[in-house]
Amino acid sequence: MNTVDLLIGPRGRRLCLEWVRRLSAEQARGHDALGEALVITGNAMDPQGTSWIFAVKESADDPEPELPSPSSAGEIADLISGIRLRSPTEREILQLLSGTTGSAVYWQPLWGEDRLAAADPIRRALEPAAKAIAGSPAAAWWDCPNDRVTQWTTAEILPDEPLPALGTDNSGALLSAGRQESIEEEQRFRTEYDGEDVSGVWTSTPAYRLTSSTRYLPDAGPAGMWFKEDAFGADRTLTAPLLAPTGPRVLEIDGPDDWAGLCAAFPLDVTASRRYVWGEATGRTGGWLMPDWVAVADSGIDAVHLTVAGYLTTAGRALPVTATHSTVLAGWDPDATFWLVDVAAGDPVVWEMDRESEDLTYHRVTME
Repeated sequence: MNTVDLLIGPRGRRLCLEWVRRLSAEQARGHDALGEALVITGNAMDPQGTSWIFAVKESADDPEPELPSPSSAGEIADLISGIRLRSPTEREILQLLSGTTGSAVYWQPLWGEDRLAAADPIRRALEPAAKAIAGSPAAAWWDCPNDRVTQWTTAEILPDEPLPALGTDNSGALLSAGRQESIEEEQRFRTEYDGEDVSGVWTSTPAYRLTSSTRYLPDAGPAGMWFKEDAFGADRTLTAPLLAPTGPRVLEIDGPDDWAGLCAAFPLDVTASRRYVWGEATGRTGGWLMPDWVAVADSGIDAVHLTVAGYLTTAGRALPVTATHSTVLAGWDPDATFWLVDVAAGDPVVWEMDRESEDLTYHRVTME
């Protein structure tokens, strides 16, 4: 992927913003001007109803300190332009993409910092950072197709809950049930909530409980542990190698055109149920479509894979499909492959997040 690709969508721009934020903190000598400006200004631009608590420290020189005022986009762009850039390492790439994925929202307006990153002066100032990231060897796999050799499925282990089941043996029934739920929800929003600003389901993924998987990253484990939208934040993750069928037909989503094309080929109208949530997230009004996953499966497609490049360029955008209807890629994780057929899982492995480490990391633990 290239510089233009990285800055075309909200997740790609947020990735670049997080990189310059990290470098600013690394290079700061006492006062991190860019980090402070992003926090203060981003907070001022956050959706209504969001609350943050800030503290200021008194000193002999300043006995009554005040919080800094929000900065203009031009001022923040100037601070970004003063950062000394370098390419991120493999570990930094993991952490950046993890944070970017975790901050995605599709049921409310964008966070203030996402809106900041879209401002023209800041987006232009982020171009060198985008070039450094896109050119990093650690990002070379971001446009790679589904890894047929090492696919691992993951699920968060929640306290006081039984271990989640991995694998699927009733994919057809799950797909049919998911489609029926979408139809019923659409009808409910057209009748009970017609014209009302009511939040509801905001994803465009295949049916709940279908198996998804990601590749296994050297020295890091399954990518699905790292890259999770709307995660519960559990410390432990249950993982297992996927025993995928031989020679599966995998549809690749490598960018906006692929996703819009899938929705055009297999449309399911979700205008009523997504009107409010996707409208809030994108600012667009009008009709909405997502793929009819039963029809996708009936066409002979066994799985759908979203590349990291596809995620960063597509997620969260209102993408035109017809003259009246658009779509949003929402609820997907980078490198995720959703399986529309039955798949089994191998021997499970538990990973635990090390919250004591300086940087986010995971290590294997013995199952209890």
